[in-house]
Formats: sequence, C-alpha cells, structure tokens
Amino acid sequence: METVGEDLIVTNRSGHPVLPSDFRQKWRRAVKQAGLPERTRFHDLKHFYTTTLGGSGKHDPKTVQALSRHAEFSETWDTYAHPPLAVEEVTVTVFGTAFSAIEDTDRAA
Repeated sequence: METVGEDLIVTNRSGHPVLPSDFRQKWRRAVKQAGLPERTRFHDLKHFYTTTLGGSGKHDPKTVQALSRHAEFSETWDTYAHPPLAVEEVTVTVFGTAFSAIEDTDRAA
C-alpha cells in the first residue's frame, strides 16, 4: 500500500498534495522573505542544489548525478550544475579520501 504523498516533493500537513494556488501564494511569500528576485521559480532550487553539490568538492560528478536523480550525466552537468560556476576555485576532496582509505588498509595488512 502506498503512503499518501510518498512520491510528492511538497505536501500539506496531512501528506496530501498542495493545491497549486496555495503553493504559489506560499512560494511568493517565501521568495520575498528570502530576498530573492520576484521571478524565482521553485524549479530554480534544483539548479541551486545541483550546482552546490557540484561545486562543493565533496562529491564526484557521477555522485552529483545520482543525488540529483538524473538518468543522463549530460542533464546534470550541462543543464543543472552550471559547471563554470560550480568548479571555479574548487578542490575535489573525494579522490584524496579514497586514496587515503586505501593507504590505511595497506598499512593495516
């Protein structure tokens, strides 16, 4: 049996879908309170999320793709991650930690 709202991003307090008119009203209020441009769309959060993941240096590009739930890598990197912004002055740390884990294993053996 499926839980109400299980596949929804935004629900009301009882887990049911939010009416579009109610969502728009609350979204406009949240955008204003956050000081964002009036034209900011809810979908812009996905661009922000993916760009932030890609630019954090904590995740390799394929992990960013998986966390963003995209089937195609090109969708993640070409459409959402905004690579010039995402990789500017970023040091990717995930590979360094992977190699230090291997070194630790080798020392223990």
